[in-house]
Amino acid sequence: MFAWVGFPSKPILYDRAPRAAGETKWSYWKLWNLAIEGFTSFSVLPLKLATYIGVVVALVAALFGWLWCCAR
Repeated sequence: MFAWVGFPSKPILYDRAPRAAGETKWSYWKLWNLAIEGFTSFSVLPLKLATYIGVVVALVAALFGWLWCCAR
């Protein structure tokens, strides 16, 4: 996140030791929710996409409602 605002960054390479305490308690569902949280926390893109999709769905629903009403 520091690189996003212009601070210089440098990678630090290291060798990771094997896991010491058995298996992870994180399920795929928890990981999915964490990924969604990370994606939506730092961007307005998901909000814009949801808005545009909502407008399109509302317009299509209004069009079908109008066509259904006029076809009777």
